[in-house]
Amino acid sequence: MQVVAVAEATLKRWFVGLAAAGMPFLAALTPAQQASEGQVLYVKYCAACHGQKGTPTRSALAQWPQLRPFSEPGFVQARSDDSIAAVTHSGVGKDMPARKDTLTREQMLAIARYVRSLGPPAVP
Repeated sequence: MQVVAVAEATLKRWFVGLAAAGMPFLAALTPAQQASEGQVLYVKYCAACHGQKGTPTRSALAQWPQLRPFSEPGFVQARSDDSIAAVTHSGVGKDMPARKDTLTREQMLAIARYVRSLGPPAVP
């Protein structure tokens, strides 16, 4: 899969254009585009603590040693897109901010799909 970074200004123009046309933004995207959108949002809202590829940063681990890498076996497999989006929506205590006022449900689900892509594939 190829991931393409898109400038935030470009995403906003796309969103405004689609919203004006009455089309939900993420519903109009292919699964590959949704994964790319999830990565862009993840980098903006999550990577400072969870790391670019889902491995917590050293500074985050110094503050929150309980943070686990998303690549840890079983971590993402034990979580659904909805459960990851729920954590993104509500946050975790005072340590992880809630994004309910910042992101739409579709954006939270796009982040969840990206997070799940960081883990090892599920065993059949």
